[in-house]
Amino acid sequence: NKVQSLLSYAELKERNKTIKKAEKAVEQAEQKIAKLEEQIADIETQLATPEGASDTTLFTKYGELKNQLSLAEDEWTEASLELDKLTDDR
Repeated sequence: NKVQSLLSYAELKERNKTIKKAEKAVEQAEQKIAKLEEQIADIETQLATPEGASDTTLFTKYGELKNQLSLAEDEWTEASLELDKLTDDR
């Protein structure tokens, strides 16, 4: 019984470690999304000016950032689902 309790403790400890890792992944994805949204807003502001509207490099950068945002949102979704799965089993 003592061996089983030690094993349970080790399993619990490993599980908590996995949950912490998942929480960190969600947090990092959220930070990445916030940063990308900020960069996109800056470019949108620049594109609203006559100079910016004629700057093709801004349009290219805008498209790249939107793609990165989409990927970051996918990462967040995956990390959130994993975290939910881990914490629902508690």
